Amino acid sequence: MTQQDRHKAEESWTYYRAVFNRRSRHFPSQAIFLPLIDRIYELGYAEQFFAGTSLDNLVISIRPNPRDRQQTILVVPQEDAVEFRLYPKDGETEVSTVTREQAVSALDRLLPRLAADLETSSRGTADGDSEA
Repeated sequence: MTQQDRHKAEESWTYYRAVFNRRSRHFPSQAIFLPLIDRIYELGYAEQFFAGTSLDNLVISIRPNPRDRQQTILVVPQEDAVEFRLYPKDGETEVSTVTREQAVSALDRLLPRLAADLETSSRGTADGDSEA
């Protein structure tokens, strides 16, 4: 990933943190995204992954504009829980639902797996971009 891409990735997290901060005033379920985004920064993934949204859900992706769900984590807030959907490059989607209190721990388990997908994709192509 180039320095410019790292900067774009970090900007995406800054942008979506502000968006979800504003939205959470009217849609309290979206407040769960704030500690998750903070954790992504804390662990240093804000320079590696891109933030996005899909139907008011948080998308964590290795690409700035994912064309499909591969190599993403979709975070779906529910009334009393949070659903995580890991879409690997190859294989089946992994879905887990945890309490809001367990959301950060669940994210901690998923991020390294997405990072492994990023490393595999970077090694698999000459310019480091993932295959479409």
